[in-house]
Amino acid sequence: MSRFAAVLIPFLLFLTPACAVKQSKKRRAKPAVYTVKPSEAIEQGVEAESEKAKAILAHLSASNLFASAYLSAAVYYHDGFLSDFPDEKPDADPARRIVARLERDLTPERKTLYARLLVKYWSETAPDADTPAGAFVVPVPYEAPAAPVKRKRAGFRRARRTHEFAVDLFTREGTPVLSATRGVVVVADAHWNPADPFSTTSQKGGNSVILFDPDGQRFLRYAHLDQVFVAAGDDVRTGEKIGTVGHSGLNASRPKHGRHLHLEVNELHDGKMRALRNAELWSLIRKAP
Repeated sequence: MSRFAAVLIPFLLFLTPACAVKQSKKRRAKPAVYTVKPSEAIEQGVEAESEKAKAILAHLSASNLFASAYLSAAVYYHDGFLSDFPDEKPDADPARRIVARLERDLTPERKTLYARLLVKYWSETAPDADTPAGAFVVPVPYEAPAAPVKRKRAGFRRARRTHEFAVDLFTREGTPVLSATRGVVVVADAHWNPADPFSTTSQKGGNSVILFDPDGQRFLRYAHLDQVFVAAGDDVRTGEKIGTVGHSGLNASRPKHGRHLHLEVNELHDGKMRALRNAELWSLIRKAP
């Protein structure tokens, strides 16, 4: 064996494990992005819904709280959620373009006013408004995340976290979804259609329910539903059926991405909306009776 080969072979053997590990790593799929073919009809729709919601916001009252699902959705999303969204791009998601525009007009004072009006509406219409709040209810029976797995050199790997500000509760499709708290429904998207950009306020979430919990000054969002049993303005009791688990929405409709309930909770404090992190949500769920 030549002197060169004697040096080269050990060097290649040293590199091979690292290369193999690098190649074996699975690449995580990028989140789906919803775009449209620009058209005059879409531009007219974006402008009409934006102006309608802005007019409501300028004269907000208990009588028009639920007149625009886009406005209600914009109130729900946490601060800065769509601050960089290209709302003027004609091929961008029309629903997000509308919500992004509205978020810029939603000052802390306006969000606080919206929440106060919701509390007033709920206290005047909910049959159980004068009774103590019940405990948080887990909305669906779910498959618990896998236990940590011990790995060589890498220590312990925790259960995979798919979202920073949400949890996915995996369960059988068709399972009834229960309201985790009492409150009033502010958004009830029930007619998701991937071919219609205005069918829901979120093409990614699909059929979804957003409920305001007056006891906790927080909003809960249940996404990827199949059926929706409630409508905006409905008073809901803790544990009441609000829909069923499905795979609607751009994300959950992809192969191997359904069969779960997507749950988010956003809390309002002094006009600022904060999204609960994944760990906070799991803590809330695991403490439930």
